Amino acid sequence: WTPLASGLASGVHDLILAQLPVTGGAFHSERLFREPLHVAMASDHPLGAKAILAPADLRGTSLLTLLPEYRLAEQIAAIAVAVGADVLRDYEGTSLDAIRQMAGMGMGLALLPELYVRQEIRAGDDVVVRPIKGSRYYRDIGLLWRQGAGRAPAYTLIATLLRAVAP
Repeated sequence: WTPLASGLASGVHDLILAQLPVTGGAFHSERLFREPLHVAMASDHPLGAKAILAPADLRGTSLLTLLPEYRLAEQIAAIAVAVGADVLRDYEGTSLDAIRQMAGMGMGLALLPELYVRQEIRAGDDVVVRPIKGSRYYRDIGLLWRQGAGRAPAYTLIATLLRAVAP
C-alpha cells in the first residue's frame, strides 16, 4: 500500500484521491477520470522529431520510473514489458519532477501523466513531450473511502462533483 492507502485503512484519512486500482483493503472506489500518459525526453532526443509516438517507437529504449511504492511504477514496468523497453531501476525517482529532470538530462524517457505535463512542462524546457498513438497508456484516478463509511452518500456526491469538473 501507499502511505495514503495505509492512512485510509487505519482511519487517519476518511477519503483519498489516488491512482486506481488500490487493492488489499475494504475500500469503495469511484473512478473520476482517465489520464493519458505521455513520453517526456531530452529536447535533443531523436524521438522528439516525431509529433506522435507509436508504442513500437519505445522498443529498446530506457524508461525512467518512480520508487516501487508508487502505483505508477508498476504501470511503467508493465508498459516496458509490453513495448520491449527497459526500466532503469538504478535511477528510480522520488517524484515526477525528479524523473522529468532525469529525462531532460538524457538519462532515459519518462512516462508522465497529462495533468502533470500541462502544469509543469513549457516550450523551451529541457524536455519535450509526445503523446502515444492509440491512447492505451493511461492511469485511472479515483476517490476512495472505507466500505461502510457513514458519510458514503456525501463522498459519492463529492465524486460526482469532481467528475463534473475533471478533465
